[in-house]
Amino acid sequence: MEHQLLRPNKNAQTKTHQQIEIGSEGKVRFEILLTNSEKTAIKEMADVERCSSRRWIIDAIRVGLTHEPQFKMTEIDALDESNYHLLALGRNLNQIARQLNEGHYEPITVERINAISHIIEKHADMVSSAIRASL
Repeated sequence: MEHQLLRPNKNAQTKTHQQIEIGSEGKVRFEILLTNSEKTAIKEMADVERCSSRRWIIDAIRVGLTHEPQFKMTEIDALDESNYHLLALGRNLNQIARQLNEGHYEPITVERINAISHIIEKHADMVSSAIRASL
C-alpha cells in the first residue's frame, strides 16, 4: 500500500495537499476493507515503527497526499532530544550575552551570540512544527 501511495500513476497529474493544522478541521470516520494478509502486513509495519496500525495507515495516506515526512516514534524521540539540547545551548548563549551586556568582556560579540541564538530558536521551532505535523 505504501509504495502505491508513494509512486502515483505516471500519467496522472499529482496534486500536493497541504496538511491542515490539528484542531482546525474536524475528523471524519472512513472505513476500509483489507485482506487478512494486508492487515497482518500493516500490523507488522506498525510494530516495527512503534505505532498503532491506525497511525501507520494515517501516516501512509498523509505521505501520499502531502509529500511531507510523517515521523516514526524513534525519529520523534531523536527530534525531541535534538530540541532539548538546542534549547539548552540557547539558554547558555543568553547567559553569555547577559554577561557581555553587563560589561564583562569576552572575545565574541553580543551580535554574534544573538545571531546564533536566533538560528537555534528557528531550528527548534521548525523541528517542533515537524513533530506536531506528524502526530
